[in-house]
Amino acid sequence: MMRQTPTVTNFTHARLSHWRGKLLGVLCFLAVFAAGQWCLQTGVIDTYYYRALVQMCVFIIAAASLNLINGITGQFSLGHAGFMTLGGYTAAVLTRDYGKAREAIANARLDVLLYPDIGMDPLTYFLSFARLAPVQCTTWGHPVTSGVPTLDYFISTDSFETADSDHQYSERLLRLKDVAFPGYYERRPDSVAAVQPAPGFDRGRRVYFCPQMLFKLHPDFDAILADILRRDGGGEIVIAHRGAYDTHRLRTLQARLQRTAPDVYDRFVFLPRTPTAEGYLQRLRGCNVVLDGQRHRRRAGGDAALGLAARPAYLWLFPQDAVHRDGGAIG
Repeated sequence: MMRQTPTVTNFTHARLSHWRGKLLGVLCFLAVFAAGQWCLQTGVIDTYYYRALVQMCVFIIAAASLNLINGITGQFSLGHAGFMTLGGYTAAVLTRDYGKAREAIANARLDVLLYPDIGMDPLTYFLSFARLAPVQCTTWGHPVTSGVPTLDYFISTDSFETADSDHQYSERLLRLKDVAFPGYYERRPDSVAAVQPAPGFDRGRRVYFCPQMLFKLHPDFDAILADILRRDGGGEIVIAHRGAYDTHRLRTLQARLQRTAPDVYDRFVFLPRTPTAEGYLQRLRGCNVVLDGQRHRRRAGGDAALGLAARPAYLWLFPQDAVHRDGGAIG
């Protein structure tokens, strides 16, 4: 059998087929992206599902490339982890003025550098890894240890800490003596109108208001909520949500409560959050009891409830970890 000699025509056809395949892949990607945007804008899916789809696409790319390297060629590769790490850090640096901020702090030649929080903002998080002062500290802006080796001290207060709190911090724990709170919160206005009933509290029942984020309501909390309603036949539990943003979480929570507390489910009320801070404070002031989470404390909500002139009861079930001990100290 004679071997067929490649021709220019065959080569050109192969090249065209190659580029047609790539173009088709790009068009499919754009079509999927456009469909996702349309579904998000029209309310077919919420942001929860959209983020999940984006993550799925990223993981598909990573899995396919890992299969090519590890599965087909049999090679061991650290490139994926390295490039993902490099991409994450590069994105954080390029999207913020990291270089300018680091240079300005270094030029100030500080003796002590205090980060009000670590973890709530990417810029301060990445800056904290640089040794910009002989002593570097953080505190209760975000009330957990940073885990950053270049941070020397975590400033807290003896009111918030227990005898064995030290092991919960990667930093050296500094306990201030006779200090109520190691931070500053904006004072809530004393003139919040005592609207009766508060927005959404118009069913003539005793209101247990839970302003916690839905993703922080742990399933273990369901039994406690149900027991409250069983003990108080004239009460209702009002749970606030963020509308379309919480569509999936709200459905999940409602289905869970229907399953775990069917006998009192009709006294769970789900209200969208008020659009203004004034309305939120009116709800805090107008309820009978403010409920905080079992595993996650809503610090801003609890502090606001405790700070109002006409205070409702503040029920808080807390574990002994750094995120929650401040509520026990204040209470």
